[in-house]
Amino acid sequence: MNKRLLLLSLPIFLSISILFLTTSSTFADNDPIDPVFNTETGTYYKFVQDVGISWNDAELIAGKLSHDGFIGQLAVITTQDENDFITDLLPDESSAWIGLSEHNGEYEWINEEIFDYSNWSNFQPTNNDYENYVELFEYNGKWNDTVNGNHDIIGYVVEYINPGINYAPDIYNPDNGHYYYYVNNNVDGLQNQTPITWEHANYYAESFWRGDVKGHLVTITDEDERDFVAGILPFRAGFTMIGLSDKEIGEGEFTWVTGEPFDYPTLDYFNNSNTPTADVVYIDQDGYFYMFDDHDLEDNWTVGYVIEFSPWPKEDNKY
Repeated sequence: MNKRLLLLSLPIFLSISILFLTTSSTFADNDPIDPVFNTETGTYYKFVQDVGISWNDAELIAGKLSHDGFIGQLAVITTQDENDFITDLLPDESSAWIGLSEHNGEYEWINEEIFDYSNWSNFQPTNNDYENYVELFEYNGKWNDTVNGNHDIIGYVVEYINPGINYAPDIYNPDNGHYYYYVNNNVDGLQNQTPITWEHANYYAESFWRGDVKGHLVTITDEDERDFVAGILPFRAGFTMIGLSDKEIGEGEFTWVTGEPFDYPTLDYFNNSNTPTADVVYIDQDGYFYMFDDHDLEDNWTVGYVIEFSPWPKEDNKY
């Protein structure tokens, strides 16, 4: 090989080598066109041009992107305003993938959000064989079900979400006037994925506001609230983090993240209250509490946490 050809090949070789040496599952969005922030949803959106890309490939790529600490996914659309906002991002006379697909006769968002808003074109969806994936048209903002390899697709829409926002609308508790938000961390222990740690869940929970009310990991102060929280957990939720730990004071001194007194629940509600090094508390769908060392569940069934939006005690400087 002559020297000129060798020099021309070197950058390609290095690029391929770097690609295979990359170990991170999330990549920064380096496209010079910045994502656009939507104040109504609190997330960023961006159209990515990739002519003829399949829905599956678009989902895979979108899920690996990040922007300013926000993580990517194919866009999930739950209101007409959000649909209009995203449609305005598309090039003229184009269509793009969104994060909706059909499984066993039911349409599902990629993040498991409730499918209670749609904007189908006339006579759609047809539910023909293999037309299991949804595109958004720019010219009218309507949706169409089509095949995974639709070559007329111009690209896809990425929605960048805060890692603490994930996958369920908040739920109102009329007994105490608080709102609750279950966050699915998209982790299945059988797939050898690592769930979010308690510290990160606590950080994300406190980074969100509902109006002028700051979020926090849920605190459970009576039996009615315990039953309510257990009741909002989705099917097979596994161990779900709550705002009770001994991380702030020290081993064995459990406190709520808000500083509320730890006078409920009593140990009668714990299934494993004798775990020697337990420092974090979880709840299951039956309302039982479990104490584990935070790192004991890194390869297990922790799949989410619950954020509660309620006024924090001012004396604890939690605002």
